[in-house]
Amino acid sequence: MKKLGLLAAVVLGAMSTPALAAWDTIGTVDFDRGGDKARAYTNFGGPVERLSFAVTSNDVECRRVTATFNNGKTRKIFEGWIRRGSIATVDLPGNERTVRRLDFDCAALGRREARITIGAELGGYRDVWMRNPAWSNFFPRPPQGPGPGWGPGRPGRPGDDVDGWVRLGRESFEGRRDREAVFTGWAGRNVDAIGLRAANGDAQCTRVRVTFGNGRTRDLDIGNRGVLRMGDFRRIDLPGRERNIRSLDMRCRPVGDRQVTIQAFARK
Repeated sequence: MKKLGLLAAVVLGAMSTPALAAWDTIGTVDFDRGGDKARAYTNFGGPVERLSFAVTSNDVECRRVTATFNNGKTRKIFEGWIRRGSIATVDLPGNERTVRRLDFDCAALGRREARITIGAELGGYRDVWMRNPAWSNFFPRPPQGPGPGWGPGRPGRPGDDVDGWVRLGRESFEGRRDREAVFTGWAGRNVDAIGLRAANGDAQCTRVRVTFGNGRTRDLDIGNRGVLRMGDFRRIDLPGRERNIRSLDMRCRPVGDRQVTIQAFARK
């Protein structure tokens, strides 16, 4: 593994429950064998003390993992190998602890696909995550170590208006083929960001298009190849200065199941 200097303090070791007693799983990113190496993760519910990247299925080599913080600055926080059964623990540089996005430039090594499980040490920021509508029901019990059931727990049930987020509607997608649905409950609402959540299963969206009040449209990148994991709350910051939304057009399908429901939220 390469030396990281001041980029991050990284510890690699075999997985063990005691070592991760204070960690929560917040999401995953997948890498195809010999395929596209770029992946993004944007599902954060608040600030974090540290991050961890765990690999169980295959070795992974990362040229870089870049964090985009809430102040708009970006910083490379990790580079190197993560061997199967090991965890990379990353101390964030500087004083900024609110991460908006992680960009992974990594590749699976060997003959199988690889998955990086992202963990977060929340520390004193746990209350902030609990106030987030997508995560408020994820922390009813102490965090667990890796293995069956490791992670924040069952999917949360956001309210209609919690901590600045308003639930605007839900659509059901069925069958193996992509199906289009339009969320029209925006009524020209001015919003800062859009939130999407797959309520009862995994979903993959090949298109998420917003129509603004002036009639212009814009395709949004939701990251992770368009995959929404069950219970994940994906925040999407709107590009440009236009904030008056007329509708949200989505083309999605369930992954592995016959039906999935996606909820749409707006942040005031």
